[in-house]
Amino acid sequence: MMPQQPYPKEIQWLVEGRLIGEMPFSQLKPWHLVVPPMRMDGTLIENGVVIRTECVLFSRRQDNDDAVVFEIVTDRPAPVVLVNWTARGLEVVGRYSDVWEWLKEVVIGDIKACFEAATEAGLG
Repeated sequence: MMPQQPYPKEIQWLVEGRLIGEMPFSQLKPWHLVVPPMRMDGTLIENGVVIRTECVLFSRRQDNDDAVVFEIVTDRPAPVVLVNWTARGLEVVGRYSDVWEWLKEVVIGDIKACFEAATEAGLG
């Protein structure tokens, strides 16, 4: 078992403000935190190329196999990587400079799609 890794400071701030939840169907539905965040020594597969890296899994989508990790780097801010669990490993779907870019580019659109689906189904 890998040692526990702290969340990025941006995620810690969102948790303290109760803007993101630990359970599925919480504040940022369809995304939720992975509790505790999991440090992973492994590989990412990007454009067919295997990349050895250390990363920390900190959020997952509740309705598919998408997850979000941040890479452990020492010389710059940790990039956020959207991945999909596959039989080959973690396939890179997108890269974001930080948590804020991931929230803006991915999460807000996913929340909007959940809202629209619920409204269309007469649930919201």
